[in-house]
Amino acid sequence: MAHSYLLKLRHDVRLISDGDDLLLASADGSGVRNRSPGPGARALLDGLVQGGKSADTLVEDAMAAEAGTDASRLYFLLATLEGKGFLNYTAAGLHPLATLEPISPSFRYGAVAHLGTLRLSRFACLRRDGGAMVVESPLGHARVVLHDASLCTLPALLAVPRSMDDLAAALPSFAPTQLAAISALLVNARVLFLCDSEGRIAEDTDAALRQWEFHDLLFHARSRAGRDANPLGGT
Repeated sequence: MAHSYLLKLRHDVRLISDGDDLLLASADGSGVRNRSPGPGARALLDGLVQGGKSADTLVEDAMAAEAGTDASRLYFLLATLEGKGFLNYTAAGLHPLATLEPISPSFRYGAVAHLGTLRLSRFACLRRDGGAMVVESPLGHARVVLHDASLCTLPALLAVPRSMDDLAAALPSFAPTQLAAISALLVNARVLFLCDSEGRIAEDTDAALRQWEFHDLLFHARSRAGRDANPLGGT
């Protein structure tokens, strides 16, 4: 990935011992079996349960736990979990700033190599969830939790097309690299989109999306199985 995020297992993914194996099982029924893992792989998985470490740090700790461990196998394990959508990604400075949380088994993180001019989707929603502020869109399969209240101004700024330089000038308390990392999370949640030369984003020219209103598409997405992490039916 282009940015260095702190990684943690998604909240509904459980690490379960099964004989000599370790299973990672999610509430949506998908899972990964790690057969007879050594101390290195176990240390990496334990680190993901605790959270708060980058991929490189997790691998370094795992190699320290088992001398001679092949780093490529550890990175492959991380890539496998990432491919399943099992990981949360946190952009942080001195403290956590924003966390991307997959809400659908269809989510796959995609590296954003270049952030040009960005604009907020008209389907994006900023709301309170418990004691947290979250940004999400019915177009996406993940949401972004904003841990720093100052970041709530970011969606408002992006109601019009803005470059990363514009954002850095408007939010001087954040380093440009931090804003880039947060913006990449929002792009992955399909809250933000890259603009073309005329300031338009993909949904502006999509004939199907132009027929939808925000509240209709939100209801459509949230009323279908597999598009949200919330349980359906009686609980």
